[in-house]
Amino acid sequence: MPAFMICDVSVKSRETLMEYLELAKGTVEHFGGSYLAQAGGISVIEGDWKPEVVVIVEFPSVEIATKWYESDEYAAALTVNPTAMLRKMIIVEGLPSA
Repeated sequence: MPAFMICDVSVKSRETLMEYLELAKGTVEHFGGSYLAQAGGISVIEGDWKPEVVVIVEFPSVEIATKWYESDEYAAALTVNPTAMLRKMIIVEGLPSA
């Protein structure tokens, strides 16, 4: 089943964020992930959630998404992450395809 990594991001440093994105992008693709949303327009239609940036990445499974996050390949991006942004991040299991 597919899995979706969803992030609610507040940018701390645009310059460092660009470095993070450069480091992270190839690792996502290496683990079969693809970006579905990345810093597009946001319309809050219910509740008091006020995200600055939302990122959604689809992976083939929860296991692969977890392997990506824990991988040596992604580790370099994680070292830049605290300077670049504040982030809330979840992995959600998707529905089986019909």
